[in-house]
Amino acid sequence: MNNLTNNYLNYLPINRKEKFYTATILPGIICYHNFEYLSFFLDLINNFPRNINIKPEADNNNIQLITEFSIKESVDFHKNAFSSSIKTGETPDVVILITEPELYLIVVEAKMFSSTKITEFNSQILGQKKVIDCIKSNINVPDNNIYHIGLIPKKYFSEGIALDCQIIFWEDIINAYKPILSNNYFYETLVLAINNYESLVSKYDGSGKGKNSEDKLRGTEIINKYKNGERFWVGRNRGLYGNELKSDKETGNWKKFKYEINYSSKIPPNTNWFSVENFYNFISENTISTNLFEISHYD
Repeated sequence: MNNLTNNYLNYLPINRKEKFYTATILPGIICYHNFEYLSFFLDLINNFPRNINIKPEADNNNIQLITEFSIKESVDFHKNAFSSSIKTGETPDVVILITEPELYLIVVEAKMFSSTKITEFNSQILGQKKVIDCIKSNINVPDNNIYHIGLIPKKYFSEGIALDCQIIFWEDIINAYKPILSNNYFYETLVLAINNYESLVSKYDGSGKGKNSEDKLRGTEIINKYKNGERFWVGRNRGLYGNELKSDKETGNWKKFKYEINYSSKIPPNTNWFSVENFYNFISENTISTNLFEISHYD
């Protein structure tokens, strides 16, 4: 286990928010060393021309890379040159425009740990075509130079479903950049996230209940299992420091209350979860371990 992984497990937990991966992790990887290796990403795009010379410097520039791009909110910056009456609120995760030797537009919509169904994802892709058409009509991007990409984990994808865009997998990014970025902060964070996909992916099924729960146990049962050497995660709304667990202890309700239990995750499913050891310490001694996540039992 590298030290970055250890820090994610023992200090701040890894972020499950999609924007973290599209606006922080992905640019941190593909823009590495002043865009020197952007071609590794471009080579994953079907029919994209090879060996385009990328010039990222401000004084000699032929590329724009924008995350969370909203035409609706941005067009006023140069409304005399770029006009839009677009109504859609669609915001592609990443937009890349190469201006020389000719215009090339890449629009990326990504999913990471989302519970969004693949059909809903495809509807989102279709909705973004209004954004693409708006860009195309304003700056005259040739149709053959427009690339619409869906970026998803392999386990999110269902084979046989037709999508209205090219699919690139996060795993493709990992494989493409491994020769140069192994041990890099952004790269290794992505590797950690993908390796723990099953633990981190949203389990939301529309009911709003039991997203990561594999069992339910009364507080007294949890204490007994802990004393018998069993190790697992305990779930309570707002987590270890929430008012709910505090109230459980103060009222004695913890003894009969049935807490959600997760046995299989290697890391806490989200911030509502904490180790059984911390639960035991909180209830029996009113002390909380300085580390939210006691990982040693799960390695």
